[in-house]
Amino acid sequence: MKCYIQLFFGLIVMGSFIFGCETIVDQIPDANISLSTEDLPGTYSADLCQSACIDPDDPEFIENTESQTVQWGNPRNPFKKSVDIIYYNTLTHFVLKVKSSHNIADILVDDESIKNFRGTLPPNTWQEFTFDLEEDWEACDTWAFVLKVTGFGPPVYFDVEYQLIGECVYYTLSLAVNPEDAGTVTGEGEYMEGEQVEITTTENEGYVFVNWTDEDGNEISDVGDFTYTMPAMDKTLTANFDEEDEFVCGISTITDIEGNEYATVLIDDQCWMAENLRVTQYRNGNAIPTNLSNSDWQITTSGTYAWYNNDDDTYGSVYGALYNWYAVNSESGLCPPGWHVPSDEEWTRLTNYLGGENIAGGKMKSTRTVPDLHPRWDAPNTGATNESGFSGFPGGYRHSYGYYTNIGSYGYWWSSTEFISGFAWYRDLYYDASDVYRGDFGDKRNGLSVRCLRDD
Repeated sequence: MKCYIQLFFGLIVMGSFIFGCETIVDQIPDANISLSTEDLPGTYSADLCQSACIDPDDPEFIENTESQTVQWGNPRNPFKKSVDIIYYNTLTHFVLKVKSSHNIADILVDDESIKNFRGTLPPNTWQEFTFDLEEDWEACDTWAFVLKVTGFGPPVYFDVEYQLIGECVYYTLSLAVNPEDAGTVTGEGEYMEGEQVEITTTENEGYVFVNWTDEDGNEISDVGDFTYTMPAMDKTLTANFDEEDEFVCGISTITDIEGNEYATVLIDDQCWMAENLRVTQYRNGNAIPTNLSNSDWQITTSGTYAWYNNDDDTYGSVYGALYNWYAVNSESGLCPPGWHVPSDEEWTRLTNYLGGENIAGGKMKSTRTVPDLHPRWDAPNTGATNESGFSGFPGGYRHSYGYYTNIGSYGYWWSSTEFISGFAWYRDLYYDASDVYRGDFGDKRNGLSVRCLRDD
């Protein structure tokens, strides 16, 4: 055992001297020594060097923190001390910090003293050491050494291993628009490799988005708004647009997500589909459930559709599909982009323009009547002139109980407006009358026809 005794002061008190002394112990062969080691909460893990980095303009360092506690002597009343260390790298140095609950006499790295203080280091005092990094160091290079801390009690050892964190490297993402006045884009800037970039496009009037391409003309995405993973290089992406064909209501057709085309008609200042909707997917591409049994149709509160008598070949293409109101009201969207299911108020605007509910029905009904083939009205098709061009046909409906009825004699169309819980507004045309019925107690489980109206 080595003992170093330093005389701090001497006083004559009651005939005796009192000495202050400090004992430096490297080892105690006959003592009971126990050691516990703990990795304290920190921000470092060995694989961080692959993803983390140091921004020279706003440096934040990835620290590793460790602690060891050693006790010795009488197990019933042992001596105890703890030593804490912190280490990390900057862009130019490796930094080591050490403190102990008791005085520190020396600190050694691979058995070589790095002591930079005089005498002993007081308890609970951090001491910092810095080591130059080699000029050609790279991220994930490993610094490994054995650290020895001596002082009061047995020495404490740490096996230090740290993978260096490199400098953040930023790459430039540039965004272009083709043609230049076709729209606007967001998302360009400086990013690190692997960073997720949210890119958006906004079309100017008269243009439609086509795709994103890179410098070599390769397609990157056919969706205007998407997430781009930044590569380890500067990139330029171009949002390509085409001129939108001019839409003329009454001449132009509208196409749904499945490619079904619908004639259009201008009535006053409203642009209507002149055919019943027959799409089987929502606007977002999700399939609309179908083929429900009568019992399932009665209880569902989710969007669904059916073909009259489950016979798509006979009725689907000429009368359209029969949708429950939950499909009409779905956030996924039933009509094509730029179109919507008309509200109760928008239906009223239509019938008012056509002279009111008492006579508007005849102006909205097709003149096709038995013995014409489907689609057609049963006789007498009272008052039918179709002078509005609405071309309403009697597609019947699927009852909330699941059965089908009234093909050829009645046509029913949903509005998007709820009446009360479980019921919504709708419109009804008759084979034997020229009026339009404005219905309020339309059971939302009923399957009715749908016409779409162009957005204002």
